[in-house]
Amino acid sequence: MNRSAIGLTDIDYAIKQLSHGSNVFPALDKPRGVLPEDPRHLHGLWSQLSSADKDALYRADPFIGNRDGIPHVDRDHYNRKNLAAWYQQALMMPYEPLKRAQAINRCGLIDRSLESPEGSPRRYLTRLDEDFRVAISVGNPDKAAYVVTQAPGTGTNPFGIMNATDRSEKIRQAALAIDPNVETAVTTWFGDRPPLPSRAGDTVPAQNDAQPLRSYHEGLRATHEGPPAQHTALGYSSGAVNIGHAAMQPLHANNLIFAGGFGTGVERAADLRLVGVDAEDIGRHVFATVARHDSILLMPKVHGPPPTAAEFGGTVFSSDTARGPWTSLGWNPDIHTSYFDSNSRSMRNIGLIVTGNGHLVT
Repeated sequence: MNRSAIGLTDIDYAIKQLSHGSNVFPALDKPRGVLPEDPRHLHGLWSQLSSADKDALYRADPFIGNRDGIPHVDRDHYNRKNLAAWYQQALMMPYEPLKRAQAINRCGLIDRSLESPEGSPRRYLTRLDEDFRVAISVGNPDKAAYVVTQAPGTGTNPFGIMNATDRSEKIRQAALAIDPNVETAVTTWFGDRPPLPSRAGDTVPAQNDAQPLRSYHEGLRATHEGPPAQHTALGYSSGAVNIGHAAMQPLHANNLIFAGGFGTGVERAADLRLVGVDAEDIGRHVFATVARHDSILLMPKVHGPPPTAAEFGGTVFSSDTARGPWTSLGWNPDIHTSYFDSNSRSMRNIGLIVTGNGHLVT
């Protein structure tokens, strides 16, 4: 193949300069000036590179594993290299013992989250940046027929990553219960999030996270092998706001799920956009649930109505619930963590939606 036809002459020049230790090529300081921004164009280019070429580009841009359009096996390879290097750097930090301990702890949490339990597929580190924004995929999204990206609720990255990644495995199991012969991959997306429940009304994290989420989903389409996958974007708790903001502009997903969400950032499902879905049909692709006694319903309506409200116009499915003993109204904060319990009604419904059987939810 003619390398210049797909822009590889620029890559050749970058690698040549790197091999001579030159800093004249802008890839060293602004690597996004070299590789295509469009995930499909990047994927086409990347597929023509040798391993040596890819390694040279990694030396030019150590965060190349975060680029949408690069296959997830390669993203994982380079992000794990960074994780190991950061851990070693943290061990050698001579000063600021608190920062040293935090860095070691964060690297350790991510590393343990990448361990696959027996019977579970390999896990992939598909995002890792300098602010410890992380994405971990249970299974390879490039090969799975059903692909899910789930955005958790409040917290400080990457604390809570182990619980959220275990939740990804439960979602995968729910899909397998519906369609046991088809592969499912579920990604935990730890992007920008409010650090505490008391900050859940802040819209800035969701606004900041919207474009990265859209780009990530576009990359999932670009790198997928075989027939197009069934893609689902799931927002849990305040993560519903992140998914809602991402879908204010066309999002490459077939369905949206809001579980335990108190708002999405829009007034109605018709304000959301999915690539390939007609605007008048969007309500049949937007699913929501909230347990009757979930105390999340006490949150102020700063992000619009809850997605389970009749006026929102989505498809509501059921969840298990139980009254709490603390008030006469029965509000129960423990219910808020039960949406992903195995064998629960909500989890079965999520499995139906993920496998393209949303019309069967109850």
